[in-house]
Amino acid sequence: MTENRDRLSPGGKVAESIWGRGYGELLRAIMNSYDPGFTDHIVSFFKHTYGRGALDVKTRQICTLCGLSALGLAPEMAIHFRGSLNLGWSQPEIREALLLTAFTAGIPKTINSFKVFQEVLSEMKVEPETDPAPPAADDAYEKGLAKGEAMFGPAFEEFMKAARHFDDGAARHLTADVFGGLMRRPRLSDRVRALIIIAACTVLGRLNTLRVLLPGAVNAGASREEIAEIIYQMHGYCGWLGSLDAMAVFREVFPVEGTK
Repeated sequence: MTENRDRLSPGGKVAESIWGRGYGELLRAIMNSYDPGFTDHIVSFFKHTYGRGALDVKTRQICTLCGLSALGLAPEMAIHFRGSLNLGWSQPEIREALLLTAFTAGIPKTINSFKVFQEVLSEMKVEPETDPAPPAADDAYEKGLAKGEAMFGPAFEEFMKAARHFDDGAARHLTADVFGGLMRRPRLSDRVRALIIIAACTVLGRLNTLRVLLPGAVNAGASREEIAEIIYQMHGYCGWLGSLDAMAVFREVFPVEGTK
């Protein structure tokens, strides 16, 4: 048991940086109910993923939360809502991040995510904070085009080709509603939004979308190293196979010099 506790300690420290003092002890308690090998795997994930220095823990946490939202894993989201609040994300910022689920995974999963957030706030006896609804813009389509191009650069036009090929009305709706609406709201930076979208594409296996949007994420302010970290991190939530598929796309889009 002493050996296991020693191995648990580094991962426990990372977990406590997210959820607060005492969470490391909670991880140790898992030893009594889960297979020790699986417990070691969980602790190793915190140490060797969240503990890496290429990306701050706060950004990692909101990407994890939105990855879980895209997967529809409501029970697992509850603890990550607490962690996000503990790391300094405000309620309006968390709500803003959750709205991206409507773009990446659909409205029902978004509704379920908001329900869980409300339940967590109620359990914490915290009063919900909401922003007033923004007025609808008459020129949402034009503003959406401008926002999409500013955020994703040339990748935006490539991304929109499929919608335009299917139906011009659908393309206009997507442009006006998502890029002229959701993406223009002020609470999150384009960099954070792009990393959240990359996380969702990874866990959902949206490889074709990843191919198009990876260069766009760089245009939005995320470094290649940060994008790689999010793709790697998602192995804890979609499994190694899903993460490895996304890693292959990353290397296809951003090949290492001297390799094929």
